[in-house]
Amino acid sequence: MNINSSLIAELKDKQYRDAYVASQIRISLPLQIRALRKSRDWTQPELAEHAGMAQPRISEIEKPGERRLNIETLLRLASAFDVALQVNFVPFSEFIDFNEDLDLDNFAIESFARELIRAEAKEELLAANVGHADSANPASKGKANQLFVVPKVLTTDENERKPSLPEPNPFSIRGELANAASCGNPR
Repeated sequence: MNINSSLIAELKDKQYRDAYVASQIRISLPLQIRALRKSRDWTQPELAEHAGMAQPRISEIEKPGERRLNIETLLRLASAFDVALQVNFVPFSEFIDFNEDLDLDNFAIESFARELIRAEAKEELLAANVGHADSANPASKGKANQLFVVPKVLTTDENERKPSLPEPNPFSIRGELANAASCGNPR
């Protein structure tokens, strides 16, 4: 967040901040829904079928400002796309950065099923590339797949095992969110 930007100057006004957040959400969510639909090569009728909605409603949802979205509608759409929905309170710096970095031309989120297939393939590849059975176990190496991170286990002696947790990274949450949003695709 550039504190010298004209946006920051405008955001110093409380009414402007409130309007900015509302407008970004009302514009961004419909455009994300449209981008997700297109990333799956679905038509509006196909999304409507997956979400159990009528096609005209999908058309309205995809037009910024046309329809106010509620959590239940967003949950139905997340289910249709087989992705998670995350609603968080965040600092303005994070909100601004997300909206400025959002690239709707390359916006895609894998479904859970695709994500799981990729994670399983990655584990199989790791197991195939490792010479002995203990090394093939992700828990013994602290390997991460796309679904979870398993802490590395260090053996100090035969009777004692202590988990070695990764060093804290102040950017890790943001990086993971960005990776989840882009599905590993470069922005």
